[in-house]
Amino acid sequence: CACETIDDGSWPGAARPSRRCCVLDYSIEDVGWVDGAHFAFPCRTFSALAIEHHRPLVVRGRRVLEGSSISPEARKANEVVRHGIELMREARRVNPLCVLIAENPATSFLQHFEPWEDAVREFGLERRDITYCTFGEPIRKLTSFWCLRGVRWSDASLSATRKSPIIGCRSRSSCDSQRSGAGTGV
Repeated sequence: CACETIDDGSWPGAARPSRRCCVLDYSIEDVGWVDGAHFAFPCRTFSALAIEHHRPLVVRGRRVLEGSSISPEARKANEVVRHGIELMREARRVNPLCVLIAENPATSFLQHFEPWEDAVREFGLERRDITYCTFGEPIRKLTSFWCLRGVRWSDASLSATRKSPIIGCRSRSSCDSQRSGAGTGV
């Protein structure tokens, strides 16, 4: 199957995309048949470190993630998430067996964003947290992946089941000696 990547070029570490544009400019009609779709939603304005700047309002102990109090960048991030959800719906409409995966830092407030909470239920997704050092990176940054509920993730050196929602380091000593990376913006 062909792979199409969409990126606006704002992250310098990303591989060269097959289509350079903002995902908001990627039309629902362009989705077509896909076997799988991976979404890396904006994290900056949902970040625990930047939440006070982009989403400063707290009402009755809950962070307000939408509305007039949020920054313009946060409004655009919300639009991107909503549009991504629509792209997921279309991918599933065209191919009901399409595998959906989304990612965001584990400490992100995306997990509390109501449209995303609704989408997680609608698509039957389950959150799994994985550290970067599991894959040989020198940092432990905990990242959440949402995938189909009940799917068993495995490889020779790691596995996760419903009883084990966090996949940790391959070699605890190698990343315990490194700075955690959590909350560093890495």
